[in-house]
Amino acid sequence: MWHKNNGKSETEIMQNRFTAYLATAVQRRRNDYIQQLDRRRQIESLTEDFLFMPECSIEQDMFLGLPILMQLEDSVLLQALKELSCSPAN
Repeated sequence: MWHKNNGKSETEIMQNRFTAYLATAVQRRRNDYIQQLDRRRQIESLTEDFLFMPECSIEQDMFLGLPILMQLEDSVLLQALKELSCSPAN
């Protein structure tokens, strides 16, 4: 027959402590699981947003913050370096 645990005997006190410990452990594990899911969703959404961004080349990214004259000089320098690497060696 089942009777209510009133926590007066030593075994009932121990059972109450264990039940409280178990309930706390389950609640913490549940919260950790929910946080992991949330982090994974945030990372996946950031990755998806990054994949659909308009494509920019590395050269454009480097030149964006430079003044116009420096951009022109750098593009001329880049073209000269490309021509040097393509020319046959003596």
